[in-house]
Amino acid sequence: MSAEFNVDGVRRILSGLMGREVVVREVPVSTITGWTIVASYIAADGNPQGVCILDINAATNLGGALSLMAPPMVASATQNKALPTNMIENLQEVLNVMSRLFQSATNERATFQQMYISPAVAPAPIQAIIKKPKRRMELIVGAANYTPGRMSLLMPI
Repeated sequence: MSAEFNVDGVRRILSGLMGREVVVREVPVSTITGWTIVASYIAADGNPQGVCILDINAATNLGGALSLMAPPMVASATQNKALPTNMIENLQEVLNVMSRLFQSATNERATFQQMYISPAVAPAPIQAIIKKPKRRMELIVGAANYTPGRMSLLMPI
């Protein structure tokens, strides 16, 4: 398991990417419902290495904060549950950098594979991790001036 798979590791990765402090705090385990983004991560052999689930607030917050989008634009995307192309591209970059969280105990690198809008459309191996992770971290994440949101980090090992 990655030395980064903890609250401080998430904070360090996100704050470093954003160039400013990102609030990250652990919260009790609870399933994220409603509109979600699911990101899958794979090992070099193609096997699933991890899953990140973001609610709408976390997705728009992190996608908007990366390029300092105006808070009203981010709030509009959140309210309409529709991320503009540049926000999606930003979010994909955030998810790509977060692959370090899922590095294995043997230092095998994880790679961001794909982003799905809803766990229901993710392939069966990803759904299996979502249903029964071996390691789980539930967080509230947020950059200043944007509404914080919920993030779940799940690992099969």
